[in-house]
Amino acid sequence: MDDQLTGIFALGLGIFGIFIWLGLYILGVLPFYMLAKKARHEHSWFAFVPILNLVQMLQVAKINLWLIILIFIPVLNFFFGLYVLYKYLQAFGHGIGGIILSIIPVVNIIYWYYIAISSSVSYELEIGPSTDPYSGHRHPTHHA
Repeated sequence: MDDQLTGIFALGLGIFGIFIWLGLYILGVLPFYMLAKKARHEHSWFAFVPILNLVQMLQVAKINLWLIILIFIPVLNFFFGLYVLYKYLQAFGHGIGGIILSIIPVVNIIYWYYIAISSSVSYELEIGPSTDPYSGHRHPTHHA
């Protein structure tokens, strides 16, 4: 009976842990979803999916998608991450100070929610014709 109670307790604790993790994950990615909406990104739900959220950041920052391979190169991936973060923040009118605020624990969450929720922060890059993510060439949008 004692082993059965221990097993049930462990299962309950594990399920509770999953819900805590899920809540923290959503808390962390929700600002990026909201910023994608501000940028009128076609697939704002990418923010909730690992790897696709990086693709979304590159697209919002107008960075060529082929550069994503740089995340697989040790040391260079750190600098690439800073570059992406800088260009992403720049797309919303923020700069180097935003990078500093983004790496300070707790402050970063408040900062990203401020950018996402604030009506004074807007997407500053051109929304019109998009850039081909593979070649980097601009092409007009097609309407049927």
